[in-house]
Amino acid sequence: MAELNFKADDYEAPDPDRPAGGDFQPLPEGWYCFRAIASELRQNKSGAGSHVWFEFEIVENAHPKLAGRKTWTRFNYVNASEKAQQIGRSELRALRDACGQTGEVKDSEHLHGYPVALRLVVRAAQGGFKAQNEILGYRHPKEQWPDGVVATPEAAATGAESVPAEAGAEPESEAKKAPWE
Repeated sequence: MAELNFKADDYEAPDPDRPAGGDFQPLPEGWYCFRAIASELRQNKSGAGSHVWFEFEIVENAHPKLAGRKTWTRFNYVNASEKAQQIGRSELRALRDACGQTGEVKDSEHLHGYPVALRLVVRAAQGGFKAQNEILGYRHPKEQWPDGVVATPEAAATGAESVPAEAGAEPESEAKKAPWE
């Protein structure tokens, strides 16, 4: 039993006839502007180590049509395999750098809120799991999009124009700020 002291009347129950929500198809491979919105240290399945889990949400004004989309990752932090631990901590360093931070990261929450460029690839369906995105790279947005205009993977694939950094805005001028500024 769990003691909750939950005041149910403070919340509205969802409509049971609502349509299924969310687009769970993987995003096309490419670079996207996201920001970390949640993280925590979790124990791994074996119980002999831990990983740092992160949840990222797309930066809406950089990708207006993808508002609300999320992706997740985890970094091996303590692992019996020294190589796995080294890889996980190196990737965590890459995220820290992409956030524009330096020095020691005392709490994963200190990396929340900063726009970062994430390179997504599609991991094929396997083992009963559907195809899903996997993060393979981290960059500071100014490094990925130095002119402040986010080139979407769709635009790169079709030759269409890039999306201005602000929804509905003209392409960036010297006076306008990019979504991460």
